[in-house]
Amino acid sequence: MNARLLLVVPLVSSLVTSCFALDRLQGVDPGSAAGVAVDVDRAAVAAARVVVDGAVVAVRAGSDGGFVVSGLGTGTQVLRLTDDDQGDGVADRAAVVAFSLADQPAPTGGTQVTSVLLGDVVLDAAARVDGTVVDDGVAVAGARVVVVRDLRDLGIDEVRTLSADGEDRSDAAGAYSVRGLPRGKARIFAVADDGRASIAVDIELQAGATLALDP
Repeated sequence: MNARLLLVVPLVSSLVTSCFALDRLQGVDPGSAAGVAVDVDRAAVAAARVVVDGAVVAVRAGSDGGFVVSGLGTGTQVLRLTDDDQGDGVADRAAVVAFSLADQPAPTGGTQVTSVLLGDVVLDAAARVDGTVVDDGVAVAGARVVVVRDLRDLGIDEVRTLSADGEDRSDAAGAYSVRGLPRGKARIFAVADDGRASIAVDIELQAGATLALDP
């Protein structure tokens, strides 16, 4: 890269494969999202990590892939699901899912936040981006290379940039490799230690593929 370089769910991104019927929401607390983490063969991804975008605390899917994330507020919510099968700290499979929650009348009066059943959430093989950070043909070492996306990349007509999908630091030769990325549209940019920044470049990530960017 060149450093010049459901009534309950009004919105659900296309990365969610299905939603259950409204009556299946019985037993799910208000302000919750429940689903099943599965791989492309629809096998359960046990112990998949599920975290609300921008949050630190995560929940783990059960042995059947089932998960519930509670305490969500109204508006568009984004969940990140990852599976580090190799145990090296880099996701081998990943997914991003967005949905919207709203207020609804509570049985005891007042209002409560709706809930959503996401159905199967497919974790695809993670993608990676390889490239080199240069400035006027000279390699830039130690640059922070970031892959990021916003809600529009998830098919939701709302302007909001999400937390980084992944990042890396360029080596002495300017080379970088950002791994563990979910598929889909995103952007990549670099920031040098002295504050110089590249223009963000639009990219399309394919499941299990490496995207090589020319400097």
